[in-house]
Amino acid sequence: MKLKTFEENTLVVVALHPLERMMIIIEGSLRMYQTTSDAAAAPQTPSQTIVFEEGDIVGHELVSWAASNPNFKDPPISNKHVKCLSKVTAFVLTSEDLRKLVSSKRIIFGTRAELGVFSGCAS
Repeated sequence: MKLKTFEENTLVVVALHPLERMMIIIEGSLRMYQTTSDAAAAPQTPSQTIVFEEGDIVGHELVSWAASNPNFKDPPISNKHVKCLSKVTAFVLTSEDLRKLVSSKRIIFGTRAELGVFSGCAS
């Protein structure tokens, strides 16, 4: 896990692309949204907006995927965009970091995932 800074307006997660990171926000805010095409209004109009701020976790789905996918094939595909509303500082855990962690701790991690430790997480 590394501490990283993202500039305002940076797209940190792109819809329809593999989810490659999980972020714990230390400072700043992010907006998660889906887009719809509407030729009359604009090519892409944000809908279903959620704002994440200090202390929030974005991309927890990556942990669930790693716990249930021992081969680490076909990472989850994001169905939403996540964009920085301001300069954001966050701890970032990449899919590669997670692969290494789960590979070294498979028995403990697998057992806890099966017990539903992550079932209470929310997007």
